[in-house]
Amino acid sequence: MGNQTSARTEKQEPPLQAEYRRLRTALKETQEELDRNRAELARLKHRWIVQKGRLPTAKEIKEYEEKLAQGKKVKPEENPYVNRNPLSSPARARAAFYGKLEEVRREESHLKQLNDDLAALERKAARAGAPAP
Repeated sequence: MGNQTSARTEKQEPPLQAEYRRLRTALKETQEELDRNRAELARLKHRWIVQKGRLPTAKEIKEYEEKLAQGKKVKPEENPYVNRNPLSSPARARAAFYGKLEEVRREESHLKQLNDDLAALERKAARAGAPAP
């Protein structure tokens, strides 16, 4: 009976190595997804900027900032960054951008957590005297 147990243990991978492999796989997948989402984020930002359709001149910016500095109440029509055509509102593009930005931030947080878990596993293996997985 002891031979069967030892034969099974030899075929099974040590728990530290299995956990290490799982973390590395999750880390790789998350990084790939994050890269794709960052590219999508750049595309959405470009779409949002294009749909805003307005890049104010230096003079318009200066006048606007002077009004703000003086504490005057500025109407939306006086804001040089606001799109003046109500039919081409950039609201959907802006919402899509911020939605994707939140997703990217969540993935970055998850990636950091995976890296922390991996470092903790490596410390645990070092304390146990096991070879680095």
